Amino acid sequence: MRALLLLVNLSLLVSCRQEQEKLQQPQSFRYRGEFYPAFMPECRIDIQAEKGVGQIKLTVTKNRESATASSSDSLPIHTPDLALFYTSLDSVRLLEIGTHELSVPGSDGITVYNTVIQDGKQNEFHFWSPETNTPEHRVAEAVLGLARRKLRAKGSRNTLKIWSSISNNPCRVK
Repeated sequence: MRALLLLVNLSLLVSCRQEQEKLQQPQSFRYRGEFYPAFMPECRIDIQAEKGVGQIKLTVTKNRESATASSSDSLPIHTPDLALFYTSLDSVRLLEIGTHELSVPGSDGITVYNTVIQDGKQNEFHFWSPETNTPEHRVAEAVLGLARRKLRAKGSRNTLKIWSSISNNPCRVK
């Protein structure tokens, strides 16, 4: 009998936790990250979601001046993908991140320009090769992690593979 009560309580806790997580996810979400790595192809990653359904798109260009894409990949994303993405962001408050004075683009590393629109509120910020365990690093890891899990076109895979070779951690930015 105790085991049954324990299981019922545990299932209620899990159910409540899932409901809380659903409530914390934005109803409307748009992200654009413009990634400018030194010595490698540049790309833009767009993520958009409305009520648990969305899309991720990666566009690779040869350089900033190039208006034409050398490759592009786009796939739908659903509630489980979005839940994992939001969980990867952990406690990052995307609407409160600012650009640090010392975040001037360097000649090496990677510069990322970000635009976030979440439930009608917008924030723009950029960073350069963020340190591990910072909100900026978690943003980059969450975005690149989602891209690596979802995108399958050859150009996308090659770009993400090159970035992965920078470090031992496939999503690390620095």
